[in-house]
Amino acid sequence: MYLVAAAVVVLVGLSLLIHRVLRSRRNLVSTIRQGSAARVEALLRRRPQVLAVARESVRGPLQAAAAVGNHDIVEVLLTRGVDPAGIDGWGQSALHVAALHGHTELVRRFLELGVDVNLRAGRPTSDKVPSRSGATSVHFACGAGQLAALEVLLEKGAAWDAVDERGLTALHEVAARSGSVEVARRLLELGCAVDAVDCLGQTPLMLALTYKRNALASLLVSHGASPHARGPLEFTPLHLAALRGLEDLVSGLLAAGADPQARNDLEHTPLDVARAEGHTSVAALLEAAMGAARPRATEA
Repeated sequence: MYLVAAAVVVLVGLSLLIHRVLRSRRNLVSTIRQGSAARVEALLRRRPQVLAVARESVRGPLQAAAAVGNHDIVEVLLTRGVDPAGIDGWGQSALHVAALHGHTELVRRFLELGVDVNLRAGRPTSDKVPSRSGATSVHFACGAGQLAALEVLLEKGAAWDAVDERGLTALHEVAARSGSVEVARRLLELGCAVDAVDCLGQTPLMLALTYKRNALASLLVSHGASPHARGPLEFTPLHLAALRGLEDLVSGLLAAGADPQARNDLEHTPLDVARAEGHTSVAALLEAAMGAARPRATEA
């Protein structure tokens, strides 16, 4: 009986300790987000051990400070020995987060401290956090449309052509997330491959069409993005434009040489897709294009 009682006491004590640690961890990140460096300093003076625990948390304290762009709190944490290149439970460093939120001076600060400009994101510790494993700060900046942050990274020698674990380039990130024409134009000026494919076989143009980034899709087409590329289920860009009802882009793709008679894995043409989705004006455009294509095929 004595051993059982002792075990219960130990377990209860351990449970209370874990609860206090978790509460302290949440309090630190919450205090950081409130923006008071003095309160963060006071909390760390009272419970310095919370910082070591917080380094294992889902969102790290330095990353939380970088997200809100608070230079004073960043310096408090650095003074306390937080690793500027550390990766948190999201798989991200403070540099990644600063680039994501466009805090250019913090980007410069972390690089001055020796953080690798091409540092890769790791895998999140929680499946509730989307993985961006292998992404660099360039990916984060471009995905958020942060042109100024991108320029700082480029100035410091960042690789603009880096590819993450899913095969995504910075141009894919723009297409899937921000849709920023300005950032995409800068990447194209640098030489970013307009027809690079990710692990699913998708080009930036396909992602731009999927997410209805019309201006970006037009820019990519004007820079020579292939209208003949094949993605998942053998969809071409024309299939995707028809699926989304993007009449102007259907017209632009046809002008760029897209094949209106191309068939996907289900043997559907872009016209079939447009009709199935009820996009009547797009269907009419494709029907006319197919009618014009048949005589050419016969002549050939």
